[in-house]
Amino acid sequence: MEGDIQHHGGVISLNTEFIGATKKEGIFEVKCNDGNTFNIKSKNLINSAGTSSETVSESIETLAKKHIFPIRYAKGHYYKYTGEHPFTSLVYPISDEFTSGLHVGFDMSGQIRFGPSLSWVDNIDFTFDESLKEYFIRSIQKYWPDLNPDRLHPDYVGIRPKIQNINEQMKDFSILHAKDHGVPGLVNIQGIESPGITSCLSIGRYVTDLIIKN
Repeated sequence: MEGDIQHHGGVISLNTEFIGATKKEGIFEVKCNDGNTFNIKSKNLINSAGTSSETVSESIETLAKKHIFPIRYAKGHYYKYTGEHPFTSLVYPISDEFTSGLHVGFDMSGQIRFGPSLSWVDNIDFTFDESLKEYFIRSIQKYWPDLNPDRLHPDYVGIRPKIQNINEQMKDFSILHAKDHGVPGLVNIQGIESPGITSCLSIGRYVTDLIIKN
C-alpha cells in the first residue's frame, strides 16, 4: 500500500506531529512538525488518528466541540498458547456490552492466542500485567476445560480508542462528514477499534465515496 500511494504521487511523512488545521477560502492549512515545522494545503482533510483522534479533532479550528467524541483508552491483553490444541477456526465466546470476550485467534504461523481482556486506563501504557493469567485461565476453561495453564504465556498488549463511557454499551465507529458537522472537505473518524483494522480498506473506500459525493 505504501508503494501504491507513492506510485500515485502521494507522500508519506513518518514521525510527524499534527499541530493544527485552519480553513481559509475552502482550503485547509495543516501545520505539522517532523523536527521542522511545515504547512500543507489541502482541499480535503481526514482525521483517522485512532487513540489521538480526540486531540487532533480539537486542533481543527473549524470543527465544533459538540461533534468531537472523548476517547477512552481500553487496554487489552493477549496470551499465546504453545503446544497442541483442538482449534481449527476462530472461537468467540458470548460477548458482553464492552468486548467480544477472550476469543481464540491465530497468528501468521498458526500459533493460537487468547484475548483481548478489557481494562480501562487513563494513559497509553503497554506494560503487560501478568496477574491477569488466572482470569484468562478461568475464562478459557469455560469453553476449553483441557487447557494446560503451563502452556499459556504473555503475548502483547493493545490500546483500543473507545468512544463510549465506561458504563455505556458498545458504540459503532464514528465517521462524520460535512452533512454531520458542517465543515466541507473534512471527514472526522473516531472510535475505530480492532475490527477497523480488518475493515480498513472498506472504510477507506467509504471515506473516498464521501469525499467524491460531497
